[in-house]
Amino acid sequence: MSERYSCDVLVAGAGIAGAGAAYYLSNQNLNVIQVEYDHPASGPTGSSSAVCHAFYGDPELSLLAKRGIEILKDLPGAFHQSGCLWVCGPEHEPANREIVKRIRDDEGSRIEGLTGEQAQAILPHFNMEGITFAAWEDESGHCDPYGATNELVNRARANGVKFMGGRSVTEIQVTNGNTTGVTLSDGTVISTGRVILATGVWSKALLAKLGVSLPTFIERHFMAVMDAPGVARKLLPHCWVDETTNCYARPEGENTILVGTWGGRRHRRRERRA
Repeated sequence: MSERYSCDVLVAGAGIAGAGAAYYLSNQNLNVIQVEYDHPASGPTGSSSAVCHAFYGDPELSLLAKRGIEILKDLPGAFHQSGCLWVCGPEHEPANREIVKRIRDDEGSRIEGLTGEQAQAILPHFNMEGITFAAWEDESGHCDPYGATNELVNRARANGVKFMGGRSVTEIQVTNGNTTGVTLSDGTVISTGRVILATGVWSKALLAKLGVSLPTFIERHFMAVMDAPGVARKLLPHCWVDETTNCYARPEGENTILVGTWGGRRHRRRERRA
């Protein structure tokens, strides 16, 4: 016979988003259940390069990033304030200057615009050919995604959140337009009026069962793990994002450098069409 539970809020997923949601809900005198198909940070969160910066073209993202960094700094050992240098060439310089101005003057994040020569002074052994502008954030950096997520999950559990690992949400029940519960992969039924879906790339397929089409897509990002025994932080003391090559990198301890790429899509506000 399948188990049955009830709660005020069901959080599906225990990546960094789900872990954060469950923790902050646990401070609001709510009965919260968190469901995770494996263990905390077992999906994309645990494989993330976890570069943390405020430089985004969308103010919604830059403000969320600012708050996210504040939260991470409150988690012991989770955040590494290594700084982040975001560089570009002449093609993107005018727009990037405007982004830096907005983030600094309107949103209050610590960021400054640098010339290519000033960026070279920060990383003197880097090839800055073609770099004309850089956004420098000395209070940004990177985090330990696995450690940060588990710290949030553990805090939530200490506050009374019931964590149900090794199972996933397979169905969301909706009656007359209202959420009434979920069914899990092991047959467990949980009655709830509110579900926070923090299931990342799996959310689209789950919501499609309800006739909801999320306007999202999956983009694969490749990452290289480079050995640099004893000199990783000397070679790359800061996070580095390069728009001229669509790549980014950061140190991972003293012996490793992570290098990744994105598919050419930039963190900018998409053009609105009438």
